[in-house]
Amino acid sequence: MPERPRVLVTRKWPDRIEALMAERYDATFNLSDIPFGQEELVAAMHGYDAICTTITDRISADILSVENRRTQIIANFGAGF
Repeated sequence: MPERPRVLVTRKWPDRIEALMAERYDATFNLSDIPFGQEELVAAMHGYDAICTTITDRISADILSVENRRTQIIANFGAGF
């Protein structure tokens, strides 16, 4: 069986969504719900296939330009008005 993609969820998402992600992916959740800093996000780019963020996460050009990164997708969860 192929390895499940590694996914990092950077902040608290709805319980049902987190449960579905845990079923389908090798998911890591930020249980403290404290925003990650740049160093933590850079490290995550090397360790996860996907990073699921919220509007409070600051994904800078420095983070996006990390060399030899594993991350292939950054997804945002939020609502707009």
